[in-house]
Amino acid sequence: MLGEKAPHIFVSLLAATSEMEMLDQETVEYIYDALQQLKDRLETERLWPLVEAIRAYSNLLRTHSQHIKDRWEKAVEDMWQLYSKIRERCGEAAPEGRLSAQCLSAAIAWAYVLAAALHSDELAQVVQKYLDDLIKEAEDMRNLLETARPEELKRMMESDADFAEWVRAWSPAGDAGEVIKNLKTWFTHMLARRELDHALDERG
Repeated sequence: MLGEKAPHIFVSLLAATSEMEMLDQETVEYIYDALQQLKDRLETERLWPLVEAIRAYSNLLRTHSQHIKDRWEKAVEDMWQLYSKIRERCGEAAPEGRLSAQCLSAAIAWAYVLAAALHSDELAQVVQKYLDDLIKEAEDMRNLLETARPEELKRMMESDADFAEWVRAWSPAGDAGEVIKNLKTWFTHMLARRELDHALDERG
C-alpha cells in the first residue's frame, strides 16, 4: 500500500484529491480516514508532508464540510497537532533576523488552518479555541507571506532540500517566488471574502 511504503507521496495525493469539488461522501470519508492513519506516521524531519496533511484537512473542512460535520472538532484538533510539530521545528531553526525554511513552512501550515476558520462562522467557532483574534492573525499571516523576498526563497531552495522538494511539487521549475505569491493571493482572497460577507451581514 502506498500509504505504508511512501506516506509522504500518499499524503500529497490525498491533499490534491481533497481540493476537487465533486467528491461523494464515500471518497471524502476515505480521505479523512487515510489522514487519521497517516498523521502519526509522517516523519517530523520532513516538514512538507505535515503541511500537505494540514492542507488536506483544511480542504475537507472547507469544501466537503457537510460530509464530515460530525468530525469537525477532531479534524481541527489534528490540524493543530500537526501544526504544533512544524512550529516546534521553526523554534529550533529560526536564524537571527532571517526567515528560515522551517518557519516559512509553519506559516504556510498556519495559513491552511486559518483558511478553515475564514471559510464560515461555524468553522470559525471550532477553530477559535486555538486562536486569539482571527482577523488579526489572518492579516499578520498575509503580511508575513509578503515579507518572503526572492533572495531569501532562493537561499532556502539551495540550503533546505525539504523545502525545495515542496516547492517543486507545486512548480516543476522550482520557482519558490511564484509558489509563495500564489499562496498569498489565495489567502488574501479568503480573508477579503470573509470581510465582505461580514460587512454585508452588518448592513442587513
